[in-house]
Amino acid sequence: DGSARAAPDRARSVNIALGKTTSATSTASSYSASAAVNGVTDCSANNTTTGWYSTSPTAALTVDLGSVQPIEELRVVTGY
Repeated sequence: DGSARAAPDRARSVNIALGKTTSATSTASSYSASAAVNGVTDCSANNTTTGWYSTSPTAALTVDLGSVQPIEELRVVTGY
């Protein structure tokens, strides 16, 4: 309809993936899929609690939110 949408209110943003069940098609070393939703955002080198990592070019990460959820914004924190 051409109308502008307001940006999501970051003060009210909720991490609906936090602590949810995860799976991955592959992982590298000790960078487990569950680390992708643990809330840690310190992307220091070799911090295996920061997130999921895979060396496969076709790797996929799945997060089970438990039910269908409306998603207005998706934030991905990268450090490498």
